[in-house]
Amino acid sequence: MAWIRKATSLIAFGFSIYKLFQIEGAEKPKRVVSATDISVLMIVFGLISLSLATLRHSRDLKALRAEYPGFRVHWHECWQDGCRSLELLHYRG
Repeated sequence: MAWIRKATSLIAFGFSIYKLFQIEGAEKPKRVVSATDISVLMIVFGLISLSLATLRHSRDLKALRAEYPGFRVHWHECWQDGCRSLELLHYRG
């Protein structure tokens, strides 16, 4: 879960920096690395860490299935719970 949170933060922050400098209309300074390069690098690192988190999650599920043969993830129930949570937030506000 922490990997996903960190990856999402990197992607969002990198995109925000990129859009900020795009809106500002900053010209490319004569530096080795510009703010745009750093933001794109943050987005790439976020996508890489999100991919690694997916692989790790898959590996953990395989280990759980090996240890507990009857273990199954019911994705439709997870989806329903997520939708119910969003409905509660909607009615609350």
